[in-house]
Amino acid sequence: MDNNKLLEIKKLWFVAEKYYDLAMVEKKSVPNEELELTVEELKKKCPDLSDLQSNQHLIYFSAHIASCAVRLCSIDTDFRASFNRHINIKLLV
Repeated sequence: MDNNKLLEIKKLWFVAEKYYDLAMVEKKSVPNEELELTVEELKKKCPDLSDLQSNQHLIYFSAHIASCAVRLCSIDTDFRASFNRHINIKLLV
């Protein structure tokens, strides 16, 4: 893995951590039963866009955790392209 790719992965990791931290802050304000909702259930619970205003913490939590997942998926894809994935993971730590 070249240095440019390693630098890109480290940046993705940094951003993923920030999104995760933001998600955990929002999660504190979301009741557990709301965390268990599927997208379809949330759609039924909030049929109108204005209904989502009362669930802002849930929406922000979902957005931040999804953004974190996208970065982690990109990192995983980059590691899969490398032959020695397990050794490369040690470079991040």
